[in-house]
Amino acid sequence: MIDLSLLSKPFPAKDIEWRVQSAGEKNGKTWAMVLAYVTNRAIMERLDSVVGPENWKNEFKEWMGTSVLCGISIKIENEWVTKWDGAEQTDIEATKGGLSSAMKRSAVQWGIGRYLYNLDATMATILEHGEHYQSAKQGKYEAFRWNAPILPKWALPDGEPKKPDEKEKGNQNAILQGIGKTQTIQGLNLIIQQRTGRIWTDEEIKIQNEEIEKIREFIMLSKTAG
Repeated sequence: MIDLSLLSKPFPAKDIEWRVQSAGEKNGKTWAMVLAYVTNRAIMERLDSVVGPENWKNEFKEWMGTSVLCGISIKIENEWVTKWDGAEQTDIEATKGGLSSAMKRSAVQWGIGRYLYNLDATMATILEHGEHYQSAKQGKYEAFRWNAPILPKWALPDGEPKKPDEKEKGNQNAILQGIGKTQTIQGLNLIIQQRTGRIWTDEEIKIQNEEIEKIREFIMLSKTAG
C-alpha cells in the first residue's frame, strides 16, 4: 500500500533551490527577495522512493502557445491518477525553463514541496563573493552576488511543523528580546547565530552588525520615550 502522505515531507536543504523574486537598490545598497523551490531531481527521487519508479510518469503539453502543462500520474490500485499544472516559458532557455517550472507546480498538486508555500518571500544576503549570481536589470539594479537564507527548522526533515503565521514570529521576538538584554556586539551575534542555526561569515557579520546597531538604537529610543 502506497503512503502518499510521505510525498509531502520536507526536503534537506541541498534539495532546495532559490530564485530572486524581486530586487532593487535603496540608499546605495542592493536588496533581493528570494523564493524557495524543490529541484526537479529531488522531485523524481521522492516519487521513486515513495511510489516506485514503475508507478509514476510525467507528460507535457503546450498550452496557448506560450505555456507548458505538466501532468504527473501515479498508479493507485491499478489505476493512473493524473494531476496537472503549468507555467509560462521563461525568456532564458524557454523550453527547458517552462518544462522545469511546470513539473515543479504539478508536483505541488501531489503535495511535494507544498510546505515551501508557507515561507514568506525572504531577504537574501548580498555579498561580494556570494554563491549565487543575479544579472543586472536595466534601470533597477546592477548585477550582484548573494547567499540564500537559512531554512527554519520546521521546513527541514524531522523539524517541528509550525503554522505559517507563527514560523517567523518566534525567531524575531527572541532576537529582539535578546538585543534588549545584551550590550555587546558579540552577544548579539551569538543570539542570532543560535536562532538561525549556523555560523556566519565575517562579511555577513559586518553587514548584520550595522543592522543590529540600528535596531538597538531604536529600542533604546523607544525605552527613553516611554
